[in-house]
Amino acid sequence: MNSPEVHIAQFPPTGGEERKAAAINILFIDNGHRDRRRERNAVLKNAGFKVHPARSFEQSLSRIASGAYELVIASTDGAANQARQFVEEVLRNHPRQKLLVMQIMEIEVPSGTELVKGDPAALLDRVQAMLGRSEKRSPEAIAA
Repeated sequence: MNSPEVHIAQFPPTGGEERKAAAINILFIDNGHRDRRRERNAVLKNAGFKVHPARSFEQSLSRIASGAYELVIASTDGAANQARQFVEEVLRNHPRQKLLVMQIMEIEVPSGTELVKGDPAALLDRVQAMLGRSEKRSPEAIAA
């Protein structure tokens, strides 16, 4: 009889931690090599971000319109022209969307666009810097 009560008491903290970790959604469009993609996604997931991987810039535009992502990361790896067009489209149609371009291949992007190289550690540092304020606000919003 006491066992079920003990198990019930243990579940709520775990659920709360999962909700806090899942509070920051990132859409990561990366058409590069599978192993590099996995490594980049894993670094962000291990840091507590909820990563939604995508490989198509065109299909990702409709996902961005939902407003569900605090950050969109667009990799130029393997699709430089599509990445440039995507960045221009996001800036034009969703100017409030936080956008980070992971520049593997040199492309010309509009001035003021946030850039990072493809190194996973540099990517994580830049993402944390961009979302630092959001991470601090999320627990307050949940508590409120």
